[in-house]
Amino acid sequence: SSSGLSEEEVEKMKKEAEGHAEEDKKKREAVDLKNQADQLIYSTEKTLKEHGDKVSAETRGKIESAANNLKEAVKGEDADAIKRAIENLGTASQELGKVLYEEAAKKQAASAAETQAGQSPPPPPEGEAKRKGGDDVIDAEFEAKDK
Repeated sequence: SSSGLSEEEVEKMKKEAEGHAEEDKKKREAVDLKNQADQLIYSTEKTLKEHGDKVSAETRGKIESAANNLKEAVKGEDADAIKRAIENLGTASQELGKVLYEEAAKKQAASAAETQAGQSPPPPPEGEAKRKGGDDVIDAEFEAKDK
């Protein structure tokens, strides 16, 4: 072979690589799981910082506790413990998510009510002022006929 290795050596190396494939896959899954956990911790802490005052101190405490438990789990190598901690943080954060969702729905409803109350929508940006005449578009179906 052009690499200077015998067929036997090439086969041996292939078998070793296959043997390590499962180990590599598990390491990759562990790294992905830890990255997922880190992202969840970051986004949860950011949301708590911005909107934590909208939930009870008890709920906030549960979320912070679950986030701390996840941080501890990530330090270890137990994938199942990390998965459980991710689920626990997700469950603890649901109340905050619910409050934020309800708040967004109220704002949207209030905005829709203002628009319906007769307030005109904001004027179009400059350069997009309405043109007078010629804007009537008529949709029609037609069929070309040969003579």
